[in-house]
Amino acid sequence: MLTRITCVFALTVLSSMPALADSCADHVQSTGVPMVTGMTHKTWMIFPAVNPGAALDKVSRAVLAEGLSV
Repeated sequence: MLTRITCVFALTVLSSMPALADSCADHVQSTGVPMVTGMTHKTWMIFPAVNPGAALDKVSRAVLAEGLSV
């Protein structure tokens, strides 16, 4: 389940890389200590042609479909 989310995220980011001027390091942040504390990974991306309400609806549906709760 988490592997699927990671793969989808990686494919989405990698497929749009030629269009981005920034490096990946500018958009990804990880906090926590592996094997000691929980890891938190954050990223962001700008989609200028997407309606924010529709995007949030799709994200929340995808998260619920994977069985994750935030």
